[in-house]
Amino acid sequence: MGKLSLVMKMKTGNDFNFNFDEWVKLAEQDEEIFEKKRSEYLKKFIDQVPEKYHERMVGIQWVLDMERSLSPTPMASCLKMYNQMWESFCGTGSLSEEINTLLDYLNSNSSRNDVISNSGSVFIKDNVVSFI
Repeated sequence: MGKLSLVMKMKTGNDFNFNFDEWVKLAEQDEEIFEKKRSEYLKKFIDQVPEKYHERMVGIQWVLDMERSLSPTPMASCLKMYNQMWESFCGTGSLSEEINTLLDYLNSNSSRNDVISNSGSVFIKDNVVSFI
């Protein structure tokens, strides 16, 4: 199997090298050390995100960690998180709803100058789109 690695570079300039094969090997050899390193890595990564996203990232990671701890198997937690991801993309107040709100506005001939989406996170004023 070839090496799969990922490098994430945040605005701060920090590199996060992620070698999947090394993490698999560690998980197979010592689950306790794997979990400790996983937690440290995620904390380091989350600490580097812009401040306006930090609280949200901590909350998302907490939800993911709770799913992992409550699930009977790793596959069960993976499937639960997968379904949550799709719900956030397609469910009520989701990204797809926000995009549709924006497209409806852009495709309309309305003289209205501003639109607030159902969830209140898309604003259009003076033909400038803002997502909050």
